[in-house]
Amino acid sequence: MFWLFFLTLSAVAIALAFTFGRRYHTTSATRSTAADNIISSMSDGFLLVSPEGKVIDANAAFESLCGARRDKILGADASRFFADRYDYDRIADAVSRGAALPLFPAILVLPGCKRAEAEISCSPVKDSTGAVTAGAMIFRDVAERRAAEEKIRAAARAQEIMAATAVMYVGLKDSDDIYRVISDRLSILAGDSPVFVNIYNPARRVLTPRAKSAFPSVFEFILGFAPGEFRKTEFPVSQDVYDKLLEGRLIELRGGVEELFQGKLSRVVAQKIASLLSVDKIYVAGISYSGRLLGLAALALRRGVSVEIPVVETFIAQASVALTHHETLNLLKKNEERFRLLAENAADIIYRVRLAPEMAFEYVSPSVEKITGYSPEEHYKNPNLGFEMVYPDDRPALAGDGKDFLRPAQTRWLTKSGKIIWVEQKNVPIYDDAGRLVAIEGIARDITERVLAQKEKENLKMRLVRSGHMASVGELAAGLAHEIGNPLQTILGNAELLRHTGSGEEVDSILSAARHAGTIIENLLGFARQSEMCFVSTSVADIVDKTLSLYGKQLKLGGIRIEKKYAPLPPVSVSPSHLSQVFINIITNARKAMSHGGTLTIETRPEYNPPLSAENISSDEGTSRDYAAVVFTDTGDGIDPAQIGRLFEPFFSMRKGGTGLGLSVSYGIVKQHGGRITAYSAGLGKGAEFKILLPLKAPPASSGA
Repeated sequence: MFWLFFLTLSAVAIALAFTFGRRYHTTSATRSTAADNIISSMSDGFLLVSPEGKVIDANAAFESLCGARRDKILGADASRFFADRYDYDRIADAVSRGAALPLFPAILVLPGCKRAEAEISCSPVKDSTGAVTAGAMIFRDVAERRAAEEKIRAAARAQEIMAATAVMYVGLKDSDDIYRVISDRLSILAGDSPVFVNIYNPARRVLTPRAKSAFPSVFEFILGFAPGEFRKTEFPVSQDVYDKLLEGRLIELRGGVEELFQGKLSRVVAQKIASLLSVDKIYVAGISYSGRLLGLAALALRRGVSVEIPVVETFIAQASVALTHHETLNLLKKNEERFRLLAENAADIIYRVRLAPEMAFEYVSPSVEKITGYSPEEHYKNPNLGFEMVYPDDRPALAGDGKDFLRPAQTRWLTKSGKIIWVEQKNVPIYDDAGRLVAIEGIARDITERVLAQKEKENLKMRLVRSGHMASVGELAAGLAHEIGNPLQTILGNAELLRHTGSGEEVDSILSAARHAGTIIENLLGFARQSEMCFVSTSVADIVDKTLSLYGKQLKLGGIRIEKKYAPLPPVSVSPSHLSQVFINIITNARKAMSHGGTLTIETRPEYNPPLSAENISSDEGTSRDYAAVVFTDTGDGIDPAQIGRLFEPFFSMRKGGTGLGLSVSYGIVKQHGGRITAYSAGLGKGAEFKILLPLKAPPASSGA
């Protein structure tokens, strides 16, 4: 459209020139006022040239274009305005042939040896007979258009540079590389003008050089710096300068190089630098982001080079974002590294489970393998492993809609080796923007020792109460035995005398009842530690075997199989007869519990400093030592866990007709040996286990009744 408009305008001007030419020949060099007004008002230059090449007329636009007055133009040889004679000859040849010459570029010669680029078209002016009387030329100054086009090209080039720079920023991992890119690309943007970039130290409030571009190799030498010393130079930043730099605007330093270096250079050196670099202007701009100064870019614009200030400011803003992004990524990376080190060295298990779009472990800390035996890789391969490890009865504690996630849950886990551990979990739900639960982050801590310690504390407290209760019962039993024992001896003595009088049946009944009462009294004395014991060093396994030799046939007849597991044990200081009584009581109870047959396993083994049981413990004596353990395990009826705590109480029996003294007497005997006796059962129908722990060292001396 632009060219069409220009050609149309040229045609109009030529038509006017034709009219003018005709009037020129018919009215002795006077021209139409209307035509004159139109030509005079044209923005393009106009020349009317005679066939001899002399200027007949020119408008004001041509005067302005060539920089000469009208009186100097009229009558002049038209060829003098062309830098290349060939361009004029083309026009003269076309006009002489009566032909028009389309638009073409040419260089004009201006006063003062100046030149200007123009676009020219011409047409012949003919009279009524068709003879050529003049040539009309139109001159268009293209300087403004060229400047506009150059500005467009420069803007496009700047956009390309900034786009390429943005891509470069993404791949950079070191801040020094970013500063070098800022320096190099800004230099290219400013026509290879020298640039250096400083970094700001907020603690010292100074700028120090970080990168430079387009500076000669002798630059630092001229400044008087030793190699590498320039990078250590500090330029203080006042509050006023700081505030200006935060604006991100391009600031021109009127003082040039001397002002740029804050008086650190003499005027002579500053002038040398300006001359060496061909500096026209000095600009600085702060590299800042969100009210924080990061650095400064200094641009020494060379002579003859121009830059669009908004473009440079946009470039600086882009650099600010890139540096801030890099700092943020570095900070994030450092935080991630700190978290990784913390997680990988933490004793607790730290994990994150993604729930959507499909469940998967996104992270599991290495401590999981030490606690559970399963590696993090096994968790990544099996998303359900975390749930599968939880003891089935405890899985409901981890279910819910997320409201209870913040409350720690104590559950049992089954490790890879089959061991059950106690774990405290604290889960945090992660929701997306739509409020959907998409992930769970949590910490799991092994609290097995804490749970066992708490149970041990509770059991110790229970044993203390039970021990006090048993001691009171023992004192009562001893008192009753003494009080009843003496009258009972009288009854037995008199009954023996009566037996000889002939009243046999009644007397035998009295004797039987009295002897039964005597047995009960002996048992009470045994429970109350009032019976005398003689300790000898012997094999516990031998005592077990002798006891089985007395009762083995009864067990065999009852369909009970004996399984022995004897581990080597040193001799133990015991009272064989009393310990045999304990074994008899336990074996008798096992036989009654396996009325339809079963297996009785008897095991002996050493136990060194065994922990106090966290389950059902009935007694304890002194502190933990090294023990000889004798364990009786049957496959009988089992025991209600609620009743295990009362098994060793006097007169407590779970069977109809039982006296409830067998285990209480066993309790007293084991206590008198300085040992422990415990009972355990998983429940009714699941058998029972009785464990006797006898100290491997000699027990304290006992006192008789």
